Amino acid sequence: MYNFAYISDKKTKINSFSSSKKEIVLMLRGLSRSYKGWLGLEEDLSEKFDVICIDLPGVGLSKDEPLLYTVEEMAEKIVNVINSLEIDSFYILAPSLGSMVAYEMALNLPLSKIKGIAIFVPSHSGIGLKRITPLAIKTLLSTPFVSKEVKLAMLQGMLIGKTSDGRNPFEDDMNLERRWKYQLMKDFEDLGTKGQLAQVSAAAKYFSKTGLNYLRDNKMPIKFFVAGADKMIPLSHQLDIYEYIKNENCELITLENSGHDFVVTHKDQIKNIITDFILNNEKLEKSFNTKEVTHYKDETKKQKTNIFFFITTLIAGILLLLATRKNKK
Repeated sequence: MYNFAYISDKKTKINSFSSSKKEIVLMLRGLSRSYKGWLGLEEDLSEKFDVICIDLPGVGLSKDEPLLYTVEEMAEKIVNVINSLEIDSFYILAPSLGSMVAYEMALNLPLSKIKGIAIFVPSHSGIGLKRITPLAIKTLLSTPFVSKEVKLAMLQGMLIGKTSDGRNPFEDDMNLERRWKYQLMKDFEDLGTKGQLAQVSAAAKYFSKTGLNYLRDNKMPIKFFVAGADKMIPLSHQLDIYEYIKNENCELITLENSGHDFVVTHKDQIKNIITDFILNNEKLEKSFNTKEVTHYKDETKKQKTNIFFFITTLIAGILLLLATRKNKK
């Protein structure tokens, strides 16, 4: 059985779900992170909603699952879990790689099941190639081969921004810094070099715009969060995705001064926005006509011969080979 966590009233159960009749929120995480990386946002939201957290293959609750190398396969796994729980409808919260999985999930579920989506700091290979910063490329290629201390410093410099009023969150809360560092390293250790490269490869070769088109043209209610000081995904790229996906029920929200790991600095703001989104979504549902659903045949999946696909796969293979040789030594 593919593991999941069910959180209600700040109490967590593993692989056991019993609806309390509250609205249901599905929370996915992004590249190399488990649901523990939400740093308590999942528990805060569980005071008003039933929260289900599912980790991508290879990390956290899913660390023993076989690795998957495409976004489509990851989405299929998550959809299978949702179907097994017989949930009538739910909301999705998904950042970064998780947002790509959410697009594919929407294509494989009845439209009426998904009441709304919160997309955070997204990236997409099908919308421009300037989708990752030089700092991020350097960090992602280097961290598998450096010491723990150096890795933490590099990742912190890339991922952590400041609070909306410009403060360093770790200077204000040393315990927060310890929690973040511990969970980050735990997730990286669970996933391992091979797992990290599998997720990077899946994200890099995801070119399909079918899910984006589906959400846009069917007027899915969307809260679209971008990080104002993201050093991993350029803000311009995040805004390009918003411009592509936006519809009359889509709202853009800028997290001022936020880095890519937005939860560290903006957790309370996000909690309030998501809570309001769900509790006040009834008026949107009336305009969200599920009887006239626009369907798409995904022609972009035939583009696997794209040269970028071969380049990213080649790089991933070389890095994995180097990592394997280093471990043997």
